[in-house]
Amino acid sequence: MNRTRRPVVTAHRLAGGERLSSAEEPSSPIALSTWLPHRVAHLGWGSTLLVVTPRLSESLIWVLHGMYRRGLNVFALVCTLQPQFKRVQKQADALGVSSHQVIWESDLLGMQKQPHDG
Repeated sequence: MNRTRRPVVTAHRLAGGERLSSAEEPSSPIALSTWLPHRVAHLGWGSTLLVVTPRLSESLIWVLHGMYRRGLNVFALVCTLQPQFKRVQKQADALGVSSHQVIWESDLLGMQKQPHDG
């Protein structure tokens, strides 16, 4: 049986009535920076976008910056070791994209302990 794998977009309600959406990237070789904007176009101002990716490229940073300019809170979690990540992180931060390299669960726990802006 030949099945075509399509992106899956789901939405959940959180305790305060906020909506949590998730999208599964298609198996076909399409760049995340091309695929993502169409999947999050429905998100309104003030929504939080969490992108989990194995690599944070310059083109993806610019796409995420555009989403930041539209009023989204953008976070990128890089789930593999990326050479020169600190340089990429500095560029992303300058463009309003909060980025973190999270390889281990302890990396996520360390993020919780960091002071928040504001």
